Amino acid sequence: MDDVSRLFDAMADAYDELEPWYEHLYARVHAIIRQALPRPGPPGSAAALDAGCGTGFQTALLDSLGYRAHGVDLSSGLLAVARARLRAAAFVHARLESLPYADGCFDAITCCGSTLSFVPEPATAVLELGRVLRPGGRLLLEVEHKWSADLAWMAASSLAGGALGYGVPGRTLWRALARPLGEGCVLPYPGYGALRLFTAAEPGGPGRGSA
Repeated sequence: MDDVSRLFDAMADAYDELEPWYEHLYARVHAIIRQALPRPGPPGSAAALDAGCGTGFQTALLDSLGYRAHGVDLSSGLLAVARARLRAAAFVHARLESLPYADGCFDAITCCGSTLSFVPEPATAVLELGRVLRPGGRLLLEVEHKWSADLAWMAASSLAGGALGYGVPGRTLWRALARPLGEGCVLPYPGYGALRLFTAAEPGGPGRGSA
């Protein structure tokens, strides 16, 4: 078991207790999913994958839209909650860089909740998602963007000696920001360990169809 698996296993029981800003995020993401994903003809005639499904919060949305819902996650703890929540869906324990599915078997795939920020090889994961998506299918990504208000608050906290509780040393932050503008970075984030922040030029960046 790696550090990311341990992190999410430890928070599995309380994972659905989202902060208010997460509630706003998911309301926006789910509105985009409802708008962007075509409804299947007869219910169950198309399959959809929730990549990085967590507790099945979003898998349930795919099910409600009429898809045969599938979910994949690397946390056994989160998957246990998901299976109890949505017994009709097929949940699998696996990494996104090596998906246990046949080529082109899904009509739609969602990968949200900052999932790619915790994947060691996000470019490989995006290629895998493309492999299991049928030609003409729809892939929706949502990622943590490097140039964001959160990064500004992190910088302000660092300048104020950690007053805002981000706990990122100034030297670590400035080293990350000194990288080329179009290049992402990895920074420590309170409660979540290392978090990858993306730019438009990277897999899943805002220029590549993220929510």
